[in-house]
Amino acid sequence: MRTKGKTAVVTGGASGIGAALAEAIVADGGRVVVADINSDAAEAHAAKLGDAARAIPCNVADVAGVEAMATEAWDWLGGVDLVFANAGISVARPLLKASEAEFDVTLDVNLKGVWATAKAFATRMMGAGGASLPDRIGTCAGPATSG
Repeated sequence: MRTKGKTAVVTGGASGIGAALAEAIVADGGRVVVADINSDAAEAHAAKLGDAARAIPCNVADVAGVEAMATEAWDWLGGVDLVFANAGISVARPLLKASEAEFDVTLDVNLKGVWATAKAFATRMMGAGGASLPDRIGTCAGPATSG
């Protein structure tokens, strides 16, 4: 990964794939925000990574919370080059035993969280000179647009 001198935000950055990604970014010379619903784990992981990392608590299912995290991350990093909407959950229960509430929270984190994160940072990145992001939900081609 080539992240030397780059700034990044990783949601779900306190554990698993997100933690490994945050570590790789810092090891390569980048700076990273570790955004995670588990604020204690985020703080511990950012402390482990040193001055190149900062923890910001964030529940990606809460759009206002994502917006607040994006503002704080943008300000601390002085802009953001890379965004990894990595936060995700799963219900480890058989389909017939899972509740509607469990399904709803899974959708909120795994779908709405990605949308909220992408939208919050796309707005800022486009205002700072550009971004390469999907131009509509469900697509992966083309630059972000405001229309």
